[in-house]
Amino acid sequence: MLQDVERLRLIPSEGEKSSKGGEMKKNSTRDLSRRSFLTSAAAVASVGALAGFTGCAQQAPEDSADAESAESGIEWSDEADVVVIGYGNAGIGAAKAMLDNGGDVIVLEKAPESEAGGSLSCNGGNWTIVSQEAIVNGSLGTIGDQVAEAINEEGPVFGDWLEECGIEWKESTNSSGQATRHTDNGMLIWEAAHAYFAQQDGFKVLFESPCVELVKDEQGAIIGAAVERDGDRQYYKARKGVVIATGCYASNPDFIQGHHYACLPYTSGTSPYNTGDGMVLAAKAGARAFQDLSLAIEFGPMSARRASEELGTAMPISYSEGIMVNGKGKRFMSESNLMDHNKSTEPLLQIKSTNRGGKEGNWGNGFYNLPAWVIFDEATFTSSSLGRPFGRVMTYDIYTWSDDNQAELEKGWIERADTIDELAAKLNSKNSMTGEDISLDAEGLKATIDEYNGFVSEGVDPLGKKEEHLIPVGDGPYYAIEVIPSVMYTNNGISVNDEMQVTNWEGQPIPRLYAVGDAASRQRTCRICMPGNIVTGAMAARHAMDLESWDA
Repeated sequence: MLQDVERLRLIPSEGEKSSKGGEMKKNSTRDLSRRSFLTSAAAVASVGALAGFTGCAQQAPEDSADAESAESGIEWSDEADVVVIGYGNAGIGAAKAMLDNGGDVIVLEKAPESEAGGSLSCNGGNWTIVSQEAIVNGSLGTIGDQVAEAINEEGPVFGDWLEECGIEWKESTNSSGQATRHTDNGMLIWEAAHAYFAQQDGFKVLFESPCVELVKDEQGAIIGAAVERDGDRQYYKARKGVVIATGCYASNPDFIQGHHYACLPYTSGTSPYNTGDGMVLAAKAGARAFQDLSLAIEFGPMSARRASEELGTAMPISYSEGIMVNGKGKRFMSESNLMDHNKSTEPLLQIKSTNRGGKEGNWGNGFYNLPAWVIFDEATFTSSSLGRPFGRVMTYDIYTWSDDNQAELEKGWIERADTIDELAAKLNSKNSMTGEDISLDAEGLKATIDEYNGFVSEGVDPLGKKEEHLIPVGDGPYYAIEVIPSVMYTNNGISVNDEMQVTNWEGQPIPRLYAVGDAASRQRTCRICMPGNIVTGAMAARHAMDLESWDA
């Protein structure tokens, strides 16, 4: 099974580092794996592989070779009070709490230093304190007042600490009317915390050190972790506990396929190292993992498919002044809906069953509104840049979309034609479930344009497009971009109690094992955000610190 874990990790080898993308920044220190982009064929092939992992979640720890017994004569490479797996926001919280309470910590991070940070690599650094009620309700009752209150009380304290570390917060109000602080770049938070830890005794971090197993004693307590470094397996002793802080799995197509939407073509907007390794480790240690995931996914902006494939990360576009259509040439959603931080892309994910009686529109099994294209006329195309600076492509300055869209037209990311018939002939994709070839219906698109222009004249769109975006589609030439959804975050997966202890299928804690942050947030309908992740990390570390060392 270890070979399967490594396969799912999606770590790019030197030969796989991105060399495409034309104007990709040459000085970027953040190389990306293009494998984070999911093609339809790979989606179908991956589902069987995932079944093996969900099976692992049901194995008793005694049957797992990956929660290795300490009886095997392990030679420890190093030791600390707590070993933290993952160096993102939740891992930062665990490390800070350990140091504050007089302990020492080793952090194991599988990414190189230049790409560390986890989900901080794709967000705008918003330090929003979610209300206690929202945290409890958003978990559908699995988070109680104890945890929600801790997040609300300690979140601002960690924000103040980050300010002491050099973060210059900007004050603002979010769309819900909540006061929030932000940095415009989540990686500034990681860099500030990393600089702080570099000056602290008792802190060690090992980059390029993917954890491949947990070590347990005869009673099943987790007493250490093993990593693969430089071709060797090295063991790190945790005198008091191990904290899993591996973040989300948005860059793991197998997990998205197996627990959310089978055969969904998507692109990841977060770190390519966010592949859910902690869930596998916890499951093999006997945890109740891979559970309650149906709503635990958060979509980001619609992205240009070809651009995302070449760049290896989501390349969002602006489309509010164009029209979005499916293969029948029909509009299906308001183009004013940019889908940022959405929990559902319902218009895209409508599924048609097998054709019954040849009814119009039934294409067989598949997502009825995918593939999808955004259509622009000449005036809209030339009016402004269609690229949107959002997520990882913005945070790491991976690619800057041209002001006039000409560079992207030359790359083939955008199609151009003088007439609708010519444009439709160029727009070909596939049904991601069946593999059926799908071309854009030219006559359907013509009818849709006529109908839409009538709505523009009336100033009201039945799909709810905002008045300021109701721009008529004029005469050719015409332009089209195939778009797919992006996934920014997932949350939840590993079952924990209110002390962040990992629990087994009987609801009992697995001794000395904790999980925090997006890997174990227990949230469904909303996220606990960065303050919540950092606080849960601290809660786990403090609980572990109160334990007696197992080797005392």
